[in-house]
Amino acid sequence: MIGWLLGDLGRLAMLRGEYERATTLLEESLRHFEESGERQGAGWSYQYLARVMERQGNLERATHLFEQALAASRDVGERMGIAWALGYLGRLARMEGDESRADELYGECLRIAREIGDQWCAAWTLGNLGRAALDRREYQRASALFEESLVLCRELPSPRRPSAYPMHYLGVLAGELDYLERAARLFGATEALRGVPGRLLSPADQAEHERQIDTVRQALGEALFDAAWAEGRAMPFERAVEYALTAPPARRSMTPAPPPHASADVDTPLTTRELEVARLLARGFTNRQVAEELVIADRTATTHVTHILTKLGFSTRSQVAAWAVEQGLTAR
Repeated sequence: MIGWLLGDLGRLAMLRGEYERATTLLEESLRHFEESGERQGAGWSYQYLARVMERQGNLERATHLFEQALAASRDVGERMGIAWALGYLGRLARMEGDESRADELYGECLRIAREIGDQWCAAWTLGNLGRAALDRREYQRASALFEESLVLCRELPSPRRPSAYPMHYLGVLAGELDYLERAARLFGATEALRGVPGRLLSPADQAEHERQIDTVRQALGEALFDAAWAEGRAMPFERAVEYALTAPPARRSMTPAPPPHASADVDTPLTTRELEVARLLARGFTNRQVAEELVIADRTATTHVTHILTKLGFSTRSQVAAWAVEQGLTAR
């Protein structure tokens, strides 16, 4: 009991940026767990101590601690702990430039999260996969992953804060594709979701986000940026999410060489992921088959279909299928 209490206090200290206090509490928590042989509790204290090390820039020790967390969770078969440890090891691999290792770890994390129904972990992992795709300038894939993450976040009991990550990076993506006012609005909406500026961000993430925002500010100009930022910040939560999930008019390719079935030239209100779903509907897929093909939850596939029908003003799946054929989405 004492180990768990110390671990919770250490986690809260970490979230407040009190890293020295967090380290002391979490190390004390680990001492209690190790003395009692409580491997489940030790797994989580290892994880939180690893997150403190990551936030302080000690990636080598963070990696070692996450590996210990993974081992402890595997010892007791706690799949949630396994999933989160794998996800953070993937994050560290990406930060150290090992893209293939990162994708492998994220993929395993996502698979377990979906199997155990940990929607928060799945949404977080999708956002990280999107971040990795953005690093490679795979804009279409990044867009689909961030959108999927945001859809899952919206379904969480407390959706506002977790939604900030995919919302921010949809803004980064908009900026890279020259939709500068859209980017500024999404950045403003993200700030409103966080509530307290910078809260829950590591120092490295905070610095990166500030650079990304400044890039758009400089490109757009102070006055236009401030106006668009204010518009985004004033959006109610649901309006901000809908705005983020509504594709802007086609301006340029989302990827260097998009495949014919996912052309970015289609003039449509559908998001990248919704275009993928529409293409599968045109091929006669059921919602369950769509979920299996895109490796998403059945409920998420159903949500996408509902959004497609609403956005296109249709009432049946056959109308969507006919529209997808007309748009050339089924061409290969």
